[in-house]
Amino acid sequence: MKKLPAKIIEGILRLRHALYDRKILRSYKVDIPVIIIGNLNLGGAGKTPFTEYLIELLSDTYRLAVLSRGYGRKSKGFRLLKEGDGWRESGDEPHQIFRRYGSRVHVAVDADRVHGIRELQRLVRSDIILLDDAFQHRRLASGFRILLTPFNKPFTEDDLFPMGSLRDLPQRAKTADLIVLTKVPDDKMEEASAKKAKIEAMTGKPVLIYHLEHGEPYQGNKSLDWSDLEGKQYVLVTGIANPVPMLDFLSGKNINFVPLLFPDHAEYGRRRLQKIRSVLKKYKARGIITTEKDKQKLEDAGFEPIVVPVRFRSKDEQILKQKIYAYVNSRKFI
Repeated sequence: MKKLPAKIIEGILRLRHALYDRKILRSYKVDIPVIIIGNLNLGGAGKTPFTEYLIELLSDTYRLAVLSRGYGRKSKGFRLLKEGDGWRESGDEPHQIFRRYGSRVHVAVDADRVHGIRELQRLVRSDIILLDDAFQHRRLASGFRILLTPFNKPFTEDDLFPMGSLRDLPQRAKTADLIVLTKVPDDKMEEASAKKAKIEAMTGKPVLIYHLEHGEPYQGNKSLDWSDLEGKQYVLVTGIANPVPMLDFLSGKNINFVPLLFPDHAEYGRRRLQKIRSVLKKYKARGIITTEKDKQKLEDAGFEPIVVPVRFRSKDEQILKQKIYAYVNSRKFI
């Protein structure tokens, strides 16, 4: 039953790309370095943590701006985030980035990335624009393209939706300048090396290996230690595409938790809040553990969640840095 819809989606995607390749649909170049961060699958590769990683990596050297679509926001058109904006105005992921890095980078949202870049150029001074989740945005012809693919199911082992979780053709990986295999467990390096070799053979592009690291928990403005949570009962509440790394991480801690997993970008309306409160009561839980993406939504609902931050790390960091610096210095346009 799923094969026919997947073939239809494949046909639509091939037609769309052909129209751009033959210049029937127009693409636009911009006169500022742009780093495009994206994936081929429907979510869960770690685009937002990787965008935050690039901010940490580059913001001491360059003036940065971040442009995202702002999935799930209630506002329309271009919006430059400012103090007082909530996740409803910007979307949960741009709000997360602004909350953490708003003093260091400009953050904006616009579904039309070309228009958004031009507005950023008009309104703020920046050396590089980071485009979060724009690998499929063919209207933009410029940029250094970084493709993220998750270790647990890279695009080489996946199929188009609904047969699998891909939202674009796997051969589009060949248009990347760099591919990053994300969320590699520390004890799976041999398997990761094999997957890296397979991707490089298929695409002819360099592949870097990145690990996802969970940080120390915090609640509000208070830092916590994992020993503070040991032996106590909690409810894990998430609205992310791939909660498996969080589940695996918490399972390795001496923490009792009940997972309550909602869809990616979940909003917590009346029925979901009732479910959360019901589970908290049923298991006599001390509180909620959640992600930075879900933090503000749960706080707005009156909870005081314990937040587990994540970040990327890699031995390949210098390779990534050198390639980005070379691109920026050359003002390379694709």
